[in-house]
Amino acid sequence: MKPIEKSKKIKFLIFLIFTVIFFSCTKENTRDSENTLKIAQSGNPRSLDVHNANDGFSLRINKQIYSRLVEIDGNRNIIPGLAESWKKIDDKTYDFKIRDNIKFHNGDKLTLEDIKFSFERMMNSPRISFIVPPIEKIEIVEPNTIRIVTKTPFAPLLYHLSHPALGIV
Repeated sequence: MKPIEKSKKIKFLIFLIFTVIFFSCTKENTRDSENTLKIAQSGNPRSLDVHNANDGFSLRINKQIYSRLVEIDGNRNIIPGLAESWKKIDDKTYDFKIRDNIKFHNGDKLTLEDIKFSFERMMNSPRISFIVPPIEKIEIVEPNTIRIVTKTPFAPLLYHLSHPALGIV
């Protein structure tokens, strides 16, 4: 093979590689991707059932799907979540006033019974029960207020309630 032919083949190969790279990096059709959320991570979640997984991959996804009574902001401050406010009654008792008109993704209205059920389910979950505060009882005290009573005084209650695995189902 002559040096000139070899040079042309190399140039053609380089041109071909850059053409493939260029067309593979073009922008997607925005009509198809306007309402699409893409999340990239290095592994798959174990479960999309928030009470059945406590691995980092699952927590990152489930945090986007499920809400908690309280949330935590970027400065580690407790902020309202499903509960618009809360009041410490004594060292073991908190009342949480739940926001009105909260709906699940399917359109069903959130009820206090859903919150109570969720906490009972969390406490029985072999995967996340150790995260749940030491709850003695959960009771509905007013049409929009749920009370959490712990077995002992538990100072980090609000921080535990903001954990991504403690989502309401």
